[in-house]
Amino acid sequence: MQLGQADSFGAEVFSCPSAAESRLNRPCVWTRIETDQWEQPETFENFGAESAGIRLLGGFQRAVGDGDWSLAAAVGYHQSDLSVDLARAATEGQGFTAGLGLQRRSDDGLTLGVSVSGGASWFETSRAVNVFTPGIGRSEFETGYLQTRFDASQLLRAGPLFAKPGMGLSVTALHHGGLREDGLDGLGVDAESDTTVIAALHPDLSFGAIFNEAGDRPMVLTLSAGGRFSSDDELTLPVRLIGAGAGAGAAEMAAPYDANTLRLGGELRVIGDARMNLSIGYVWEGGEATERKRGGLDFRFKF
Repeated sequence: MQLGQADSFGAEVFSCPSAAESRLNRPCVWTRIETDQWEQPETFENFGAESAGIRLLGGFQRAVGDGDWSLAAAVGYHQSDLSVDLARAATEGQGFTAGLGLQRRSDDGLTLGVSVSGGASWFETSRAVNVFTPGIGRSEFETGYLQTRFDASQLLRAGPLFAKPGMGLSVTALHHGGLREDGLDGLGVDAESDTTVIAALHPDLSFGAIFNEAGDRPMVLTLSAGGRFSSDDELTLPVRLIGAGAGAGAAEMAAPYDANTLRLGGELRVIGDARMNLSIGYVWEGGEATERKRGGLDFRFKF
């Protein structure tokens, strides 16, 4: 979940202008509200899990220097509820993200950008165990991440039609602060803190059409397809039972995730006037083991 949050937020730091615009002609502020659903079907090796949450995002982007360069900043808040194997375990969490970026857009449609973003989340978990007698283990823990991302894309226009192929490269450090489970005596777990670094490629192709471009309320329809190709396919955390002997070593508990995923999305943007526009969008992302769905509203104001 934390890796998905990091990747989606890193791609949203530069949310102005739209995919069909080659230049940032005015400073822009934006806000977005999204629902976020994640699901991992049950397999022979792993329990099924699902999560539902909400994301609130906002930021600004404005030109600097001669107008080719622009500075962007974004912040976000997310809340989520996760369940594992129906009632076997449940987690509630919330967190914040923030990012800064520098982007260059040329008149020929070439866009280059670099951004740094990070975030922290806080969780409360309860886990049902029935070994000798039924029991509930409770724990609190924190996670965080820091991501550096480079993006390049090229806008191609042919009348009202456009296409925008692009490629991103990200390096993400994911940190788990560790936890100690209460309520299960010696059957509770004690997890050490751990940090994992993951590199990934993010190919992307956006294409669409502009309707009524010279009219009062032009609309932009954008469809996109992309993916993520990561350097690893699992996250590990050193874990031991609280009742284990003092010399017992920690076991590396692995949580698999999809190293390679496909992403499909669509957005319809209505430009109310020269300064305000509103859009509705939907994104599906999935691989062999998981899928994620996001949908929401986006409002932008140029001044």
